[in-house]
Amino acid sequence: MAIQLEFINFVVPIQRIQEIYQGGWDAFLIDNSRSIGKVIWYDDHLFRNGTMDPDLMDDLIEKWTKLGFVATELIEGKQVWKDFCVVTSYGVSRFNCPWITVDLARRSAWHSGMEQGDTIGREHF
Repeated sequence: MAIQLEFINFVVPIQRIQEIYQGGWDAFLIDNSRSIGKVIWYDDHLFRNGTMDPDLMDDLIEKWTKLGFVATELIEGKQVWKDFCVVTSYGVSRFNCPWITVDLARRSAWHSGMEQGDTIGREHF
């Protein structure tokens, strides 16, 4: 499966949410239930939140790092996204995100190593 990309996207592997978020994925869904289908949607592997405002994206990054998620790491001398990534609907990102694959034609992303499959967006919730 894949997630639909809109404007500026904040993408997190669900597995990382399960490992880091207090109470895991189930608690995360409860805590964010009001935004699901609005600015939040997810497939079997990736969670997506987003905005049209770069300043609001900075706020999201700050919020998630305060929760214990790590934004970037160095791999072979290059800074890459680690626990989450920020990518536009056109696949543009400040750093490489090695764990997602982006389909520019469909404006979708999926967890690398998985099949693309159907694209999930707000209309699926």
